[in-house]
Amino acid sequence: MAWAADSAPVEEAEPVPLSVDKAAGVLAGIPDLAVAWPFGRIGFLELKIGRNDETPAQKAMLDRLRRYGFPVAVVRSVDEALDALRSWGAPINGKVAA
Repeated sequence: MAWAADSAPVEEAEPVPLSVDKAAGVLAGIPDLAVAWPFGRIGFLELKIGRNDETPAQKAMLDRLRRYGFPVAVVRSVDEALDALRSWGAPINGKVAA
């Protein structure tokens, strides 16, 4: 499941679920999460469990996104995800429960 914010002002934005479906034209290898923050910034997180590695399609897509200048990280924990977001300058507010 992917999420996007609607076009309301930030303080009023509600998450809107987006269906991810290959039949709808979604490219293979798209990262698990796209994270957007103010001023048009967006980064991508590929979530992995244990020793799982990226598929060839995921590696190719992550390399492509990096070449386009997007921040990209492969993470295996909430802490790694938060570290990546902080390193990109994304505003992290509040507490995160894992």
